[in-house]
Amino acid sequence: MTNIGGLPMAMPEISNLITRNPGLFKAIMLTSGGFTGGLSSTIAGGKFIDGFRQGLITSGLNHVAHSFSGTNTDEKYKQFRKGFRKLVRDEKYIEAATLASDTYSLDSDVKGRYSYSITKSEKSYMTTGGDAYENQVVEITTGFFSDHLGDFVRALHHEFVRVSA
Repeated sequence: MTNIGGLPMAMPEISNLITRNPGLFKAIMLTSGGFTGGLSSTIAGGKFIDGFRQGLITSGLNHVAHSFSGTNTDEKYKQFRKGFRKLVRDEKYIEAATLASDTYSLDSDVKGRYSYSITKSEKSYMTTGGDAYENQVVEITTGFFSDHLGDFVRALHHEFVRVSA
């Protein structure tokens, strides 16, 4: 037990809760976000339920963002990051993009409707082009592969959304 400001903190109990039941811990975190949003809305003169709903949405999106940003310590994603970085070092960029797409199921709605084009450049960008309802080309510069992995995955997902539009 640690003591902060004279108040005992039950850190071992919280740590045990996280490791024994991560689903329950996530639910508690999301619900806490909802209650915080509801309380804030009430203080600002709004409806509790509107703030609660917005708090849940924000907490949920934050959780999703963290799962893409590399904060997920699950072994599968550790292996993904390691494999991705090795492919980039070996300049196997299409394989690295495919690994990211497959690991996060980013292209599930557009399989067979796109191809990759890799452009050697220090600049970081991705773009999608091609005729509507035809095979789209997702162009990625090699500089983008050296950016933060979470940014890469989010940008790749964004381009797949553009393919499906």
